[in-house]
Amino acid sequence: MSFQDIPDGSVSQIGTIISEGIAAGDGPDSIARNLSGLVSDSSQAYSIADTEMARAMSQVSADFYGANGVEQWDLLVESDACETCTGVAGDNPHALDEELPPYHPRCRCAMSPIVSLGGGQTAEGEGE
Repeated sequence: MSFQDIPDGSVSQIGTIISEGIAAGDGPDSIARNLSGLVSDSSQAYSIADTEMARAMSQVSADFYGANGVEQWDLLVESDACETCTGVAGDNPHALDEELPPYHPRCRCAMSPIVSLGGGQTAEGEGE
């Protein structure tokens, strides 16, 4: 199932349920349960909740980084990350206007800001 398989009105309802769940501090399990009336497969509901929560977290992180003078970020990947994610991580660092994770459903990757420590050093220990 993809979003193309879900009627337009349901996609909007899914977005509302996810937004309200995030605002309430709900986790993906709770949000997935709330999606059960719109998505019949519980595994798919969890995948949607998990992925869209990650997407929201990445956007909030990028907004926060930009508001605080951070211009670049690295993608952090798990040791068993997929080829897509390891490829993106291999291109570190990234500008804030580049595509943000998640890169696929249930992506576990995360953004890490590159922060200037002054004196020409970054948090990674490299010169600017």
